[in-house]
Amino acid sequence: MHAYRYLSAKHAPSLLEGSFRFGRLRYYQMMELASGDDRVGDSWEGNNRFHATNIPGLHEEGGPEFHAKLLRRNLVASGSPDLTVGYVASYSQIDAFIFCWSTSSDVNIGGTGSTYDTCIRTQGLNTIAGLIWKHGKTEAGQPVSEIFRRLEKGRVEYNAVVDTIEKPGHLNASAFRKRAQYKDQKEYRFALEPINPIERDSITIHCPPAGKLLSLYKQIELTPAEQNPSTHAVQEDSPTLAMIFSARDAASQAVQRVLPAKRLADGSVDTADLRREFAEKEAIWGKFDNAYRTKLARVIWECRQSNPQPAVERQLVSGVPLWMVLTDVK
Repeated sequence: MHAYRYLSAKHAPSLLEGSFRFGRLRYYQMMELASGDDRVGDSWEGNNRFHATNIPGLHEEGGPEFHAKLLRRNLVASGSPDLTVGYVASYSQIDAFIFCWSTSSDVNIGGTGSTYDTCIRTQGLNTIAGLIWKHGKTEAGQPVSEIFRRLEKGRVEYNAVVDTIEKPGHLNASAFRKRAQYKDQKEYRFALEPINPIERDSITIHCPPAGKLLSLYKQIELTPAEQNPSTHAVQEDSPTLAMIFSARDAASQAVQRVLPAKRLADGSVDTADLRREFAEKEAIWGKFDNAYRTKLARVIWECRQSNPQPAVERQLVSGVPLWMVLTDVK
């Protein structure tokens, strides 16, 4: 099987000499969130989300069976047995560094606006992966097998959105799963899983024997617009963390002002009014989350080299509401 690596001409010589730049999944996640680049960036990279709404109570038709399925997947929908649970979710993430190929020789694989003007080809993916694992070293001279747990390889599956619990394996995040919108890229990946977290955007692995299995396939002629692409620079002023904390505190105060659900004569909670209470609180936090998730990503993107906030980065890309984790960096 032929595989192709699309890249800028300035990076081709180093790759042909056996220098493989592995990018961290979180870097690509943050790229889309912060800059809007959804061609190279992807906020879903390395994370998976399961969700279900209006889950029946244990006493309702279909309820016991559905709750049993949740428990088998280590998911729990809390609430009264007689109360339909409005929402349950599970978020799964992995941390890995990836090197991407394509099985397509289509020079337009980068999509409209791509700046890739060079294509390198190989027929030895399995051999290259083996050489990198056995003989590859970092720029600091560390053997790959000493800082990474494993090197996995395989085709990317394009069905990242999960809204069913019928396939338990798909509840786990994978470096080899992406949303359907990327299917034309026809990716094949190498994925390195670090033994301990490596707080870097990328890591270069040197393996000259692997470089010998690569060859220059073709040069790609770019249009004038592609040669001078517009950037994804943010035009609006980015808020400071202090501004975001202030907005978080205001949302918290608004939630506290929501009237609690009424009690019935027998002391039980009025289920209809409880749904109203939950809905009002969810709307407040949802408005805050929608307004500040991307803005906080931009703040982190701008200062990530000098003052990274990995705890918040993990939550930004997992879909967990920001207000649950902002205290980690206050």
